[in-house]
Amino acid sequence: MNGVDRYVNLLSSGPARLSAPRLEQTAANLLLGVTGEIVVLDGVKSTVDVAAPTDDALAKQLATYGGDAPGAGKHGFGYQIADRVKMEWLVVSGAAITQLVEKSPALSALELRK
Repeated sequence: MNGVDRYVNLLSSGPARLSAPRLEQTAANLLLGVTGEIVVLDGVKSTVDVAAPTDDALAKQLATYGGDAPGAGKHGFGYQIADRVKMEWLVVSGAAITQLVEKSPALSALELRK
């Protein structure tokens, strides 16, 4: 992860233009020290039994963390949603409607006579 972070920092704070070979070489140098181990976790064979929450437990959970914003409560847990308002409206000017009606072929002299 450290190598990836350094590579991203190089791209964001380095010279404005880097050639593709230089980027490839830099990435190879930064990622030389990256190692990892593969661990397979079989979720089907899990032996952890978790009891279903009761109504009282859910009410207690909400009472405990209901006033905390997400990321601010204990272990970053919370339910409160920030106050927000979204307003949308559409304005159509009277002049635009008049112009559209005057140019409409449906209101030509011939159509009006029909």
